[in-house]
Amino acid sequence: MKATLSEYFDGGSPPKVSDLQRYAGAQGWTKEQTPTGPENCVDDNGIVRMTLKQGSARTPGSENPHVDLQNQDGVRTDPSGNPVTRKSPGQPHTDHLGSVSKKNYPDFTDLAQVCLEDSYVLAINEHPEAVSFTLDLVLTPGHSCYHAPHPTSSTATPTPP
Repeated sequence: MKATLSEYFDGGSPPKVSDLQRYAGAQGWTKEQTPTGPENCVDDNGIVRMTLKQGSARTPGSENPHVDLQNQDGVRTDPSGNPVTRKSPGQPHTDHLGSVSKKNYPDFTDLAQVCLEDSYVLAINEHPEAVSFTLDLVLTPGHSCYHAPHPTSSTATPTPP
């Protein structure tokens, strides 16, 4: 088990719910949950310290599993214990956990008619609130910008004589 809660969120991979549950148990927090509500981990003073949420498509930004953390005073925090609000930059929730289902790129509307396996990443640009990619995409015939290769192209299928 890791010494601090923030260690579970380091390294870029989301923590497992089971690891967070073990951490909560080691802190002496008890599990409380209504039949339809999220799992809460409550300290000896009755303060909800961790809420493990499954995610809901009804709330934009909350589609995937995520965790809300609170300090001993019930103030929402990030994994390092810094106070945050629902409107803090990058904080619709304290942190997202691994998704219970993964999507393949063709499941995303904007990528449905491309072939990433044959495409190239030309640049990756980091911005304060986002990451952008410059791509040289191979389009499939179903894409609105697709056009057949030029007959002299090396990828064109030769026409029989």
